[in-house]
Amino acid sequence: MKTPVHPSPRQATGIWLLLVAATLVSWWLVERRGVAARIATSSALLIAGFKARLVLQHFMELRSASSIWRNVFDAWVIVFVGAIVAGYWIALR
Repeated sequence: MKTPVHPSPRQATGIWLLLVAATLVSWWLVERRGVAARIATSSALLIAGFKARLVLQHFMELRSASSIWRNVFDAWVIVFVGAIVAGYWIALR
């Protein structure tokens, strides 16, 4: 097993700023009237999946885990975000 690698304060701040920026983009897409609701909602959900992956990788030390665990959690994010987006689109029919 690899030794956990903690992000440096500079890296943690950069990742945090990226998370904040992604949150603001999601909010802007959903609140903006010029973007179709389906597209805005789907985009916000995909951005949420991206944010979940960032948190898992950098703040829960998944970067230093074995590739099997990284792949399992990446697949988990993809499957669940995909299922939520698909369910949303199916419900809108």
